[in-house]
Amino acid sequence: MLDAGSLMPMGRWITPAPSPRRYDTWFFVAAAPDGHVYEHDADETVASVWIRPLDALAAAREQRIELIYPTYRSMQALAAYTSSAELLEAVDAVWREDSEPLQVVDDHQGWMLHLDAVVDDPDLARDALDHATFTVSRPGRS
Repeated sequence: MLDAGSLMPMGRWITPAPSPRRYDTWFFVAAAPDGHVYEHDADETVASVWIRPLDALAAAREQRIELIYPTYRSMQALAAYTSSAELLEAVDAVWREDSEPLQVVDDHQGWMLHLDAVVDDPDLARDALDHATFTVSRPGRS
């Protein structure tokens, strides 16, 4: 069982106002307990897999999996870290040292933890456009 006290907020997203259903969702990171076996709820989530963030981004680009925009942005942030221990240390440091740890990233609909690490991946800027919340289609794309 996961210790709720070990959860560290990493992001918050609110569905845009014109959406018929609105959500206010927080994203957290935590170390998985030893021997942890994950299981999805088969209602809101339809599959479970352990995957490296860069691999998840590649799978989404290749349309093998679907990631909604807040999850995509979270994967972009996580991709800069080579291990979960490195990520958890960085997240903890931001919460201890930054007076405003969450920064606005999308017109007051998204807030992400102010992490300094940046992954060296030229596709990430394009990814942000391809998975933008408000983008229905881009010129030249269907």
